[in-house]
Formats: sequence, C-alpha cells, structure tokens
Amino acid sequence: MEFVEDKIFYHIQRRVNYHSKAFWLPGETLFIGNEKNPFMKAFDLYGPVTDDLINSLGHYQRLIREFIFEEIRKEFFSNLPSRQKCLWVIPNNIDIINYWWKQIYSDERVLLKVSLTGKIHQVNQRYLKCNFESLDYNREQAFRYWTGSSEFSNIENEILFEGHIRIVEVLNSPEELY
Repeated sequence: MEFVEDKIFYHIQRRVNYHSKAFWLPGETLFIGNEKNPFMKAFDLYGPVTDDLINSLGHYQRLIREFIFEEIRKEFFSNLPSRQKCLWVIPNNIDIINYWWKQIYSDERVLLKVSLTGKIHQVNQRYLKCNFESLDYNREQAFRYWTGSSEFSNIENEILFEGHIRIVEVLNSPEELY
C-alpha cells in the first residue's frame, strides 16, 4: 500500500445497466471509500441481467468471489482499500491505459484524468480467476491478491484507491493523450 498526494492517475468511467449516472465533470471532487462502488451496488440492486443459466451462474460466482476477497482483506489486510468501496485507477502510462481501455468495454465510456490523495494498493487481477471447486483455493488466491505478490505481467495489475479524488479532465478515448 502507498499513500499518494495530488498524484495523477486515470479512471475509465462507463455507463452500464447497473450504473447510469452522469459522468463526472472536471473540477468535481469526491471521497471514495465510504459507500459501495457501482460494481458492488449492482449485486444489491439487481439479480443476473439475463435468463441464461450460464450467465446467471457467472453472476453469482463473481458475488461469492467478492465475499471471499473481502473476508480475507478484513481478516489479514484491513488497512488496504476494499474492492467493495474502492475506485479502480490506472497509472499514467499509455500502454497500461490502452490495455484497460480494451478490457473495459461499454458503448458509453470516458477516460478520466484524476488527481488522487489517499491510499492506493496495486494487485494483479489474474488472482481473481477463481476455481469454485474449493473455497480454500479461492481464499489462497485472495491472500495472494492482497499481498500484492505477482509473477504476472505488470500491465494487468489493478490499482485500488480510497480517498479524495479531483476530476482534472474528461477524455473520449486514450487517443486524446497523444
């Protein structure tokens, strides 16, 4: 975990069926970490958004994963930002920004340049790929996730943030950074 002060990062904000609020605007300031983020609120507000059994199963597997990861965070890493309340941010690196822009698809999305003051924690999202045959295996993956240990590519790392955020600029795509 690291504390940052007025450090520039990026965040991809998108409109999806479970989060249709207006995009943040330059100059807005917010505090992240007191309430559930849109990803977790979706589980509270909606069931699976499909009647397809496979997609419904995936929905509940993600929910179980989030409960397991939060259980481990609270027990062993309570000082770290919670996946349930954090904002995911991207470092000021065009290759990493482009990677995540391709991963986080939505018809309506923007790239926010943000200034952060608070705590960040870098983890590798590959540990999120859980095996639902064993809860102990998933707990082990969660422990590895929270320790920040990674033998994987740096480009796939997630950065979790809690604290004060100021929106510096709203971009329609990473191409505007060139």
